Amino acid sequence: MVPMLTSLSATVSKIAAASNIYIIKVRENKYMVVDTGPAKEKREIHSALLRCFSPAHITAVILTHLHYDHTGNLDLFPCARVYASAQAIKDFRKDPFGSVLREQEAKFLGNIILFPLPQAIGPLEVLPAPGHTAGSICLWYSQEKILFSGDTIFTSGYGRTDLPTGNAASLTTTLGKLRTIPYTLLCPGHDY
Repeated sequence: MVPMLTSLSATVSKIAAASNIYIIKVRENKYMVVDTGPAKEKREIHSALLRCFSPAHITAVILTHLHYDHTGNLDLFPCARVYASAQAIKDFRKDPFGSVLREQEAKFLGNIILFPLPQAIGPLEVLPAPGHTAGSICLWYSQEKILFSGDTIFTSGYGRTDLPTGNAASLTTTLGKLRTIPYTLLCPGHDY
């Protein structure tokens, strides 16, 4: 798959890759990114990003969880603070490989300062979404009625729970809570 940049709304763009990257305009020349895609597509993702955005204008990267296919391109955003849930950070400190699932990306992530997510960041409300991982989160953009679901919900199903810290019962509870969110656009971690 060749990563492509598309506009989803007046303030949200998507780089469709093996794992999706979302760019949210916060104000003029200030953007946040949700997830960074896999390292194997770094060159293509960087090229797609540069078509419309300067990495210097990305002030925050929000990680829905720490698996390698969502954290593989953090180095493309050198000016950004990197955020994850407090649970994801705790699990990473306890078991870096189990949190990331690839040694190289786990080592790189170990050199990054991870900031715990507040309840809201910019225009986004942070929704704890345990299930795919214990520290998974979704993001609710109420102004645009967009739900960024990471690997919790896909267009054709739900996230797997058989990886470290995954839990099927937690995912069921999370899905019940997400059913109350009146989103009109779902922005999943993968397009399947």
